[in-house]
Amino acid sequence: MEVTINARKVGSDIDVLELAGRMTLRRENGQVETAVRNLLAAGASKIILDLSGVTYVDSSGVGCIAVSFNWAKDGNARLVASGAEGMVGEIFRITRVDLLVPFFPDIPSAVASFST
Repeated sequence: MEVTINARKVGSDIDVLELAGRMTLRRENGQVETAVRNLLAAGASKIILDLSGVTYVDSSGVGCIAVSFNWAKDGNARLVASGAEGMVGEIFRITRVDLLVPFFPDIPSAVASFST
Protein backbone atom coordinates (compact mmCIF):
# COMPACT_ATOMS: atom_id res chain seq x y z
CA MET A 1 0.00 0.00 0.00
CA GLU A 2 1.42 3.35 -0.96
CA VAL A 3 1.39 6.32 1.34
CA THR A 4 -1.87 8.23 1.69
CA ILE A 5 -2.08 11.82 2.82
CA ASN A 6 -4.84 13.61 4.70
CA ALA A 7 -4.35 17.36 5.13
CA ARG A 8 -6.03 19.25 7.94
CA LYS A 9 -5.58 22.33 10.11
CA VAL A 10 -5.07 22.64 13.84
CA GLY A 11 -6.24 26.08 14.83
CA SER A 12 -5.83 28.74 12.22
CA ASP A 13 -2.12 28.51 11.53
CA ILE A 14 -0.86 24.93 11.85
CA ASP A 15 -1.07 22.53 8.92
CA VAL A 16 -1.01 18.79 9.59
CA LEU A 17 -0.27 16.17 6.95
CA GLU A 18 -1.45 12.82 8.27
CA LEU A 19 0.52 10.11 6.50
CA ALA A 20 -0.50 6.45 6.40
CA GLY A 21 0.92 3.36 4.74
CA ARG A 22 4.42 2.67 3.48
CA MET A 23 6.89 5.42 2.66
CA THR A 24 8.87 3.59 -0.01
CA LEU A 25 9.99 4.26 -3.53
CA ARG A 26 10.61 7.70 -4.89
CA ARG A 27 7.25 7.97 -6.71
CA GLU A 28 5.22 7.43 -3.55
CA ASN A 29 7.32 9.84 -1.51
CA GLY A 30 6.88 12.39 -4.27
CA GLN A 31 3.27 12.74 -3.10
CA VAL A 32 4.48 13.82 0.34
CA GLU A 33 7.02 16.23 -1.13
CA THR A 34 4.36 17.74 -3.40
CA ALA A 35 1.99 18.20 -0.45
CA VAL A 36 4.71 19.96 1.57
CA ARG A 37 5.66 22.18 -1.37
CA ASN A 38 2.02 23.10 -1.94
CA LEU A 39 1.62 24.10 1.71
CA LEU A 40 4.76 26.22 1.57
CA ALA A 41 3.64 27.86 -1.68
CA ALA A 42 0.31 28.70 0.00
CA GLY A 43 2.19 30.45 2.83
CA ALA A 44 2.16 27.76 5.52
CA SER A 45 4.65 28.53 8.27
CA LYS A 46 3.97 25.66 10.72
CA ILE A 47 3.74 22.11 9.40
CA ILE A 48 3.39 18.81 11.24
CA LEU A 49 4.03 15.53 9.46
CA ASP A 50 1.99 13.00 11.43
CA LEU A 51 3.73 9.65 10.95
CA SER A 52 1.52 7.68 13.35
CA GLY A 53 -0.12 5.85 10.44
CA VAL A 54 3.14 5.01 8.66
CA THR A 55 3.87 1.29 8.89
CA TYR A 56 7.22 1.16 7.08
CA VAL A 57 9.83 3.63 5.86
CA ASP A 58 12.86 2.98 3.67
CA SER A 59 15.82 5.21 2.85
CA SER A 60 13.86 7.20 0.28
CA GLY A 61 11.19 7.89 2.92
CA VAL A 62 13.86 9.10 5.34
CA GLY A 63 15.22 11.34 2.60
CA CYS A 64 11.75 12.68 1.86
CA ILE A 65 11.33 13.83 5.47
CA ALA A 66 14.80 15.42 5.54
CA VAL A 67 14.29 17.21 2.21
CA SER A 68 10.85 18.46 3.30
CA PHE A 69 12.39 19.84 6.50
CA ASN A 70 15.04 21.71 4.51
CA TRP A 71 12.46 23.17 2.12
CA ALA A 72 10.47 24.44 5.08
CA LYS A 73 13.59 25.89 6.69
CA ASP A 74 14.60 27.58 3.43
CA GLY A 75 11.10 29.06 3.22
CA ASN A 76 11.25 30.43 6.79
CA ALA A 77 8.70 27.85 7.92
CA ARG A 78 8.93 25.22 10.65
CA LEU A 79 8.32 21.56 9.95
CA VAL A 80 8.20 18.93 12.70
CA ALA A 81 7.21 15.27 12.79
CA SER A 82 4.99 13.41 15.23
CA GLY A 83 3.91 9.89 15.99
CA ALA A 84 6.88 7.91 14.64
CA GLU A 85 6.80 4.76 16.74
CA GLY A 86 8.27 1.29 16.67
CA MET A 87 10.41 0.42 13.68
CA VAL A 88 9.50 3.67 11.89
CA GLY A 89 10.80 5.76 14.79
CA GLU A 90 13.86 3.55 15.09
CA ILE A 91 14.80 4.15 11.43
CA PHE A 92 14.84 7.90 12.04
CA ARG A 93 16.99 7.41 15.15
CA ILE A 94 19.43 5.04 13.41
CA THR A 95 19.86 7.43 10.48
CA ARG A 96 20.10 10.35 12.92
CA VAL A 97 17.45 12.31 11.03
CA ASP A 98 15.86 12.87 14.44
CA LEU A 99 18.78 15.23 15.14
CA LEU A 100 17.81 17.35 12.11
CA VAL A 101 14.02 17.17 12.19
CA PRO A 102 12.26 17.74 15.53
CA PHE A 103 10.22 14.63 16.42
CA PHE A 104 7.40 14.59 18.96
CA PRO A 105 5.41 11.66 20.35
CA ASP A 106 2.03 13.03 19.28
CA ILE A 107 0.27 15.93 17.59
CA PRO A 108 -0.51 17.88 20.80
CA SER A 109 3.21 17.85 21.70
CA ALA A 110 4.11 18.96 18.18
CA VAL A 111 1.53 21.77 18.33
CA ALA A 112 2.92 22.91 21.70
CA SER A 113 6.42 23.10 20.19
CA PHE A 114 5.33 25.98 17.98
CA SER A 115 4.63 28.09 21.08
CA THR A 116 8.28 28.12 22.12
